[in-house]
Amino acid sequence: MSRSVAVEYYEGLLDSSLERLETTVQALAGTRRMPRGQRQLTRQVCLALLLEHELAFSVGVFDEPDSVWDSTAWIDELYRALRREFDLNDRIKVIRQKVSIISRWSTFVISPLEGTRAEILEWIIVILVLSEIVSMLLKLV
Repeated sequence: MSRSVAVEYYEGLLDSSLERLETTVQALAGTRRMPRGQRQLTRQVCLALLLEHELAFSVGVFDEPDSVWDSTAWIDELYRALRREFDLNDRIKVIRQKVSIISRWSTFVISPLEGTRAEILEWIIVILVLSEIVSMLLKLV
């Protein structure tokens, strides 16, 4: 029962994260420009990665509890029956798919931002080198 509640909670968080990222991806597809608000976009990506981490490690939604591993056959059967009753296998599969989508979208959206930032830094370096050259030439004259 607790796993069902945890799965429901994370389903809601993943759905809201997907909605926010979907808005960004749609804006990118429509205008072919990176939307403003790099920090907000980075927060969205970080939230998605945090959710993935919590699901895998902190909550342990994907793993069977230790009590099932160390139990008798009837506890194992009861656990499996409860998983079927709450559709946990299907819901966990959907959660994994959503996390995968968020991860791929995040990579797709963040990559151009990194490229733009690197290009800006390269131009800054070129300008600084050119200004140093001009400064040296002015001192010679």
